[in-house]
Amino acid sequence: MDRMQDFHKEKTVKKIALFLAGLTLASSAFAYTLNGRKWFDNADAVFHLNNSNGPTCCLTASQQQSQISSGVNAWAILSLGSATNASGAKNDGVNAVSWSKLGGTTLGVTNYVTTDQSQSQVCNGNLIYRFVEVDVRFNNAFKWQTSSGCSGGYDLAGVAMHEFGHAAGLGHSTVAGATMYPSVAACDFSISSLANDDKAGYSAIYSGCR
Repeated sequence: MDRMQDFHKEKTVKKIALFLAGLTLASSAFAYTLNGRKWFDNADAVFHLNNSNGPTCCLTASQQQSQISSGVNAWAILSLGSATNASGAKNDGVNAVSWSKLGGTTLGVTNYVTTDQSQSQVCNGNLIYRFVEVDVRFNNAFKWQTSSGCSGGYDLAGVAMHEFGHAAGLGHSTVAGATMYPSVAACDFSISSLANDDKAGYSAIYSGCR
């Protein structure tokens, strides 16, 4: 897209790629989609940041960590734990957050590494399986900036909020301006606040379950 960057290209380990595609669930009342997975326990949904190999411009390591933490904390089930040397996407038992060159126009990617299909819940009529491991990566080839004096850079807090929405189990939304909308323009900081559609999608996964 012109002057836009794709947030996320759905990437998973090969064993679950087709299964994931078949579980993208749309809501008739809202524009969010669900990816058929969720965390069953807060203790399992702890992410660990490997802040090495980060971008050369334009945030300090401390700013990067703060903005990634903001993206995690937008989703109540998730939390950011201790630092790690792990990097995604690897089946290593660590919910790793790391930097790499992702290629193309992808700003971030979320990998559903392992899912336990023997455990499930029905939440608001949707069959949802249990996450075991999820990794998140951000593209270190782009400029990441704050809203102050932004010039051609991207909002790490907003993109992190988007990717961790995937990590919570949400798919993309068709509502322009929602955090889970699949693209964003440079110097657009509006997505670092959840829209009603984002909140409704989260509620569809984490309430009304049996």
